[in-house]
Amino acid sequence: MLSFPCSTREVLGADHVKLFVEECGPQDKPSILFIHGAFQASLCWNTQFQSELAKQYRLVRFDLRGHGRSEKPVDPNAYLRSEIFAEDVHAIITALHLEHPALVAWSFGGFLVGDFLRQYGQHALGGIMFIDSMTSLQEMIPCANPSKDLAALMAGLVSRDSIENTHAVKTFIQDMFAKPLTPTDYYLFLGFNTDVPLHVRQAAFERETHATAALLESLTIPVWILQGLQDNYLLPTAADWLEGHIAHAVRSNYPECGHFPALEAPERFEQDLRAFMDACQR
Repeated sequence: MLSFPCSTREVLGADHVKLFVEECGPQDKPSILFIHGAFQASLCWNTQFQSELAKQYRLVRFDLRGHGRSEKPVDPNAYLRSEIFAEDVHAIITALHLEHPALVAWSFGGFLVGDFLRQYGQHALGGIMFIDSMTSLQEMIPCANPSKDLAALMAGLVSRDSIENTHAVKTFIQDMFAKPLTPTDYYLFLGFNTDVPLHVRQAAFERETHATAALLESLTIPVWILQGLQDNYLLPTAADWLEGHIAHAVRSNYPECGHFPALEAPERFEQDLRAFMDACQR
């Protein structure tokens, strides 16, 4: 495993919430801003940050508010408005002086892309990559896997019963992947999922949502859509929907992957990411 020096900092997001940000790689190279999913953390991108990508790109990752090493406001209203998340992303881009960064958004991270586009437009971005993701909750719901009792899972994730809650978190992680994680990765994911407070989890299901179809149809920057075909949570119809609203989007299916191809098929993901970044530089 490769190792490159990284630096960390705090960036003040919306309402002066402290966001943990880490970057690795030359500052004069094209930048990639990685956005993780709900109840995850920036550590989920470890494979990418410990790869040759750090030689060729300026890699930036952060913990969403309420997650990981970022501040966790106790007021549920700190997590509900679309503008809050848009301002968080904008604050990071501004503080680090990122020039037309490519956004790589996994799962819930796609909602932040929708938030950003609605507030700031596409002009500050170099491109967007969606990984088993969509841009709003209301548009995602019809694409949720009907074979999974997601309502029961969500209830468990916000339950104050410790046994029920722990079982839900473990199920959530295990069903995220097509194959079992290594013990190292499993306990890493268990750690940062468990660390997310209940009020933050609850807010994720209650946050403000807006239709984004018109925004997506107006995009002219490069867009890539990655979809694990064994995703237990989000059906391939999600990628179909995105593709239907972004005429120039490039689609890449991962037949043997679940909800997070970046971890499940890292070598192929790196190839796709490099090709995507090439498109962003043209």
